[in-house]
Amino acid sequence: MSDSPPTPSGQHLGALLAEARRSKGLELSDVAEVTHVRKEYLRALEEGRYQDLPEDVYARNFVKLYAQAVGFDERQALQLFSQERRSTPGVVAAEPEAKPELEVDLVAAPPKEPRRLGALWQGTGLSWLVPSLLVVGALVGVAVWAFNSLLFPASPVSPAQPEVVAPQPLTPPRVENLVLLSVTSDPPGAEVSLDGFVFANPTPIVNAPVTPGRDRLLRVALEGFETFEAPIDLTFDRNLSVALTPLATAEGAVGAPVAADSITLVVEATSWLEVYSGTSRGGGATLLFRNVQPGETLTFPLPVFLHVGNAGGIVASLGGQEIGRLGASGEVVGRAFTAP
Repeated sequence: MSDSPPTPSGQHLGALLAEARRSKGLELSDVAEVTHVRKEYLRALEEGRYQDLPEDVYARNFVKLYAQAVGFDERQALQLFSQERRSTPGVVAAEPEAKPELEVDLVAAPPKEPRRLGALWQGTGLSWLVPSLLVVGALVGVAVWAFNSLLFPASPVSPAQPEVVAPQPLTPPRVENLVLLSVTSDPPGAEVSLDGFVFANPTPIVNAPVTPGRDRLLRVALEGFETFEAPIDLTFDRNLSVALTPLATAEGAVGAPVAADSITLVVEATSWLEVYSGTSRGGGATLLFRNVQPGETLTFPLPVFLHVGNAGGIVASLGGQEIGRLGASGEVVGRAFTAP
């Protein structure tokens, strides 16, 4: 008796998944963003174009991820997928691995009956010796067993404990022509978007497959912190760590006392600005990494390293004492500041 879930009459897997998606108000691009599966594969799945999907090991993962995203029964989805893919012309579906059966060719190679020991002595007049030797051997074996049992009593054998195997987390399949993006933030729990498409989960994000691109806009946002926004090169796998700056620190406070071990930057012209804790570019935590606009006042604890795209547009002060502009207008400057 089968325990398979009921299959709606006359409906294919793609139609069922599309119906479940629409019932949740999701577009196909939303499902692609949540599952990290390319939209063209999801569309081929909905339209039943199994010949346009990759091999089974990837396609079955796509089906499972899609079903999870729209709340459809995973077991039923995989069962329907196997049935439909197997019946699609030109598509070879993976079959369950069959257990090998023991085959015996009785005609080609009949087993030979082993020759009895007693037959070796037939015709020699010593056939009475065989049963006598067997009886003596049996008696000696019993005696040895009894002797060993008295000297070395067997220790109780505890029943074997079943091996507990921890379930492995579902890992999205590595799809050809995609790169893997990992993003962590300090503090964690920030929203991450790439070219405006928001990831389903907040940071940390680990090995999310994304479409490659040289200038893809990454945005990391968390309430109460300065939003991180910068173009990044995604032509290869990236593992990015972003240290978010609290709004109170990033904006500063006009008229508030400035510590002697801090630097204050007053922005007078638009400039690209990178700020790192430490004395080298990228040597410590990233404190700021974006375009700054006129009117902003930024304060950072020392030591810091500044990388400025328009040095003439930013005026710096150390411990409340102005030290002037960081360079000429349009000049790119990298400079470290340490506590006196």
